[in-house]
Amino acid sequence: MIGTNRIDILLVEDNAGDQRLFQLALEEVDSFQHELSIADTLETALSMLESRSYDIIVADLSLPDSSGISTSRKIMEACPDVPVIVLSGNSPSGVAHDLLTAGVQDFLEKEEVAPPVLRRAIRYAIDRHAMWRRIISLREKEQGDRLDGAMSRIAESDQATVTAAAFGIQPLNESLPDAFEAIRESYADMLEKALEQRIFKVDNAVSSALRSIADNLGFLRATPRDVITLHRQVLDTKCKGISKQKAKAYIDEGRLLVLELMGYLVLYYRKIGIRN
Repeated sequence: MIGTNRIDILLVEDNAGDQRLFQLALEEVDSFQHELSIADTLETALSMLESRSYDIIVADLSLPDSSGISTSRKIMEACPDVPVIVLSGNSPSGVAHDLLTAGVQDFLEKEEVAPPVLRRAIRYAIDRHAMWRRIISLREKEQGDRLDGAMSRIAESDQATVTAAAFGIQPLNESLPDAFEAIRESYADMLEKALEQRIFKVDNAVSSALRSIADNLGFLRATPRDVITLHRQVLDTKCKGISKQKAKAYIDEGRLLVLELMGYLVLYYRKIGIRN
């Protein structure tokens, strides 16, 4: 949003007549200033979303290169931080419910697009989406804090150290430092690829590589504490001398990565337990 009362709107609509009707209705909305951009295909819209930011997206479901609910889903996947209103001229029964369930903020029939309706829909969509993102952020932070606390308790637990010592088990980074270092390098590489996979929507085969790391850890009889030590050492190295924003990206992605690695390690032990 530029200024304090200006809304940047992206209209995704291929019909020139409907584009004009939307523009006319928007011009009669006097409660906020706006800048309207128009894309006539999904491909054009996605390209525009990569090059600049918008406060809201209003999209037709039927475009030359996309149709149906998948149109809105592709837009939301490309830009999850921007609220989406779907504009439709003739939709089957039940589509509005499906769209709202999928995360669309509002659904308007084209014949309903009068200035008061448009003003209310845009304002409410922006406010609801901002509140929803805030709730998601708080939930993720709470879950992340719980996970961080649990990992800290495991890593720093005296009981874990005493139990390991009683069975003659040393931490992998002490008993097999070369092997641990090799695994640490692999895990660091996977963290980079996982972050790249999420941001750029590419397939880096992270899960299969994590499973291989888990198998190597299992072969070395790694404990949960070894996994946490591995994870924390990699994060400590990655987060040195970088911006807070990038460090946060590593930390957030790392939380998902370490949980997945733990899961694969459990599967490995179950597998060899069944074989034995």
